[in-house]
Amino acid sequence: MGIGLSLVEKLGNAEDKVECKKLKKELEESMFSHTFLRMQNERFKRDLYWTRVRDHEFYQEMIPKGFVFEERPNEAINVLIKVEKSPSSEPRGSPHNA
Repeated sequence: MGIGLSLVEKLGNAEDKVECKKLKKELEESMFSHTFLRMQNERFKRDLYWTRVRDHEFYQEMIPKGFVFEERPNEAINVLIKVEKSPSSEPRGSPHNA
């Protein structure tokens, strides 16, 4: 009976070692996946930031040219509201044109 128990123990240890190797491999894959996703998230945040900067600069250039008459609040670009009247929006013959 002692021989049977020692074989069972050896078999159990062998299974534990195999399971341990499987778990280590799974852990390594999870760590790699986490690192990769974190890098993607950082790249996305950086790209979103620069998109907001370009959008804000675009609006700042277009307002004086009269293509855009006011900045509207937009959570996507996060800009302040500025209301500027376009000269073309005043009725013709107004006191300002006289």
